[in-house]
Amino acid sequence: MPKKEPKKDRGVFERPAESGVWWICYFDQYGRKHRECVGMKSTALKVYQQRKTEIRHGKFDPEDIKRKHPKRDCSGDHRGLSKGVRSKRPQIAA
Repeated sequence: MPKKEPKKDRGVFERPAESGVWWICYFDQYGRKHRECVGMKSTALKVYQQRKTEIRHGKFDPEDIKRKHPKRDCSGDHRGLSKGVRSKRPQIAA
């Protein structure tokens, strides 16, 4: 009997793969696509549900997200963060 693959959660994805950095993707009430870097998978699932609820109730405002998380940076190198591994880049003396 083949192994069952884990259920994929709608609107939640990991980028880059095996990095431990999770993103959410959803459409607002005007049909505009939004993506947010969230962090851990459990947090991503909660934030995704929260955003969809806000959209259903008509309380979603993309500007509020920008104000709440102005310094959120998910563009850096996140390899090994979930495993507690430090970067092995050579240190350059200044």
